[in-house]
Amino acid sequence: MEKLQPKVNIITVCLNSEKFLEKTIRSVREQTYRNIEYIIIDGGSTDSTLDIIKKYADKIDYWVSEPDKGISDAFNKGIRVSKGDVIGIINAGDRYTEGAISLAMKTFIENQDFDFVYGDLIYTDEKGNPQFLMKGDKNYRNKINYTIPSIFHPTVFIKRTVYNSCGHFDTSYKIAMDYEFFLRITHLEKKGIYIEKPLSLMAFGGISYSKFYKSYEEVCRASIKYGYNPIKAYFRLYLKGMRGLVRVGLEAVRLNLVIRLLRKIFWNVEDLRTTKLE
Repeated sequence: MEKLQPKVNIITVCLNSEKFLEKTIRSVREQTYRNIEYIIIDGGSTDSTLDIIKKYADKIDYWVSEPDKGISDAFNKGIRVSKGDVIGIINAGDRYTEGAISLAMKTFIENQDFDFVYGDLIYTDEKGNPQFLMKGDKNYRNKINYTIPSIFHPTVFIKRTVYNSCGHFDTSYKIAMDYEFFLRITHLEKKGIYIEKPLSLMAFGGISYSKFYKSYEEVCRASIKYGYNPIKAYFRLYLKGMRGLVRVGLEAVRLNLVIRLLRKIFWNVEDLRTTKLE
């Protein structure tokens, strides 16, 4: 008899996501890994998001649509109803690459001392065409005390035991909740292992991009909370804020080539503009 695969919970949170949700659902349900429990937490959508959820109701194990207190609260709702051994969170509009969950679980089985796995992320344009590859940071522990390392939440899979022992997402963080969470579990001696392959795709933008200063501010607050020097933290906040303003200015005058160059310098990205997705 074939040994039962460990159960993986995938959680998608959404709100008025009629343009993006279907691609996310399909990317989850087209995975080669078989023992997946899929959960959708909707924040009370008023567009046709619920119609899409109902269309795929036979492929969704649990869903709810009700107001929440923000992204962190929605994450926590999904975690509380999940029953799997490993949990992944992928928001509406993001997609898993082919075989991503099988690869993550294979990595867990071969590296049982680690508490979470993460990989590379492909940013796409609105049509789904790849723009650039963001590499994960295998040495994330060297910088996590003061800044967001390259641990991209749509690529992350975490053992349930981590949530049980370290707690869920802090709802006082509205944007940088994932940074606070990974900083907290790092201080509690939880370890992540890097998979040097793209595990997910994300459309460029999002709340952390548009509200960049608020995101930096929350990173500053979390780093101080866990012992980083406040003077250094606020100085970094100032520098990141200035860099964000420069980016906004360049976008306003459509200097996209300069923006791409700066991304290569500061983000160490690989340009994928010549590649097309099916």
